[in-house]
Amino acid sequence: MVSIIEAAGWPIWTIILASILSVAIIIERLYSLRQSLVAPAGTLENVIQAYQGREADEAFITELNAASPLGQILAAGLKTADSSRELMKESIEETGRAVAHDLDRFMTTLGTIAAMAPLLGLLGTVVGMIEIFGSQAPSGANPQQLAQGISVALYNTAFGLIVAIPSMIFYRHFRAKVDALVDLLLVILIFLMVTTTYNRFAELKINLPAASADAPAEKTHEIRVAVAADGQYRVNDQVADVSSLANALKAAAGSQADPTVVIEADGKATHQAVVSVMEAARQANLGKLTFATRAPAR
Repeated sequence: MVSIIEAAGWPIWTIILASILSVAIIIERLYSLRQSLVAPAGTLENVIQAYQGREADEAFITELNAASPLGQILAAGLKTADSSRELMKESIEETGRAVAHDLDRFMTTLGTIAAMAPLLGLLGTVVGMIEIFGSQAPSGANPQQLAQGISVALYNTAFGLIVAIPSMIFYRHFRAKVDALVDLLLVILIFLMVTTTYNRFAELKINLPAASADAPAEKTHEIRVAVAADGQYRVNDQVADVSSLANALKAAAGSQADPTVVIEADGKATHQAVVSVMEAARQANLGKLTFATRAPAR
């Protein structure tokens, strides 16, 4: 190996430095991006249990914040769980950006190495070609200098590719893994926001559709809220916007006692649109919710 490095000339040292950095980053990212380290199993369940049991005190939040990246985001949510949903969302987004930045750590460096290693190899090739042409003299070529130039050119080209290919493979792998972990954190946070927001309102009862062999119960008044993929709302086929949704629900309820709000969400409707309906139902003092999913509109 020493003889190869000597034959490759001084340009090989830039490639060796790049390879050392690449290997160090790959090892660090393989360790740091494990799902068991980023989002440990059971974390969400423990947080919800502590919140519902009124055990989410300052010590619990501090310990949760230091446990994992997921814990940092959940701790930010717990700190503002008793505040408005907007404040809670802002706190989670701020912490989430910091966590996403940490997950992306060293990724730019690894991508740069993957892109620059072939260029460093090309630099060595050019240096080798210069030595080859320098070996030519009026009296004839210097065989030793000619061989040295060829060695520099070929070794640097090969080592540049050897460093670049694995670096690019791991860069793509880590990028996909970070995206998957961010998506996982997003789903967990959505569940946390819904749980903590509506846990404060004991009168809100969510009824999930269920099959039963019992005799049908007495028919109750229903208010059907359609949520389109573009965020448009219809309350009993009457168009409503998000600002007037609560008033529209109150008007649809009229004098009916404890009507059921049926949320019919388009398959492509956003989670925020559905949460807005739930918030409007709470403001309208409508305590029964049930859900129905429609096929996406063509």
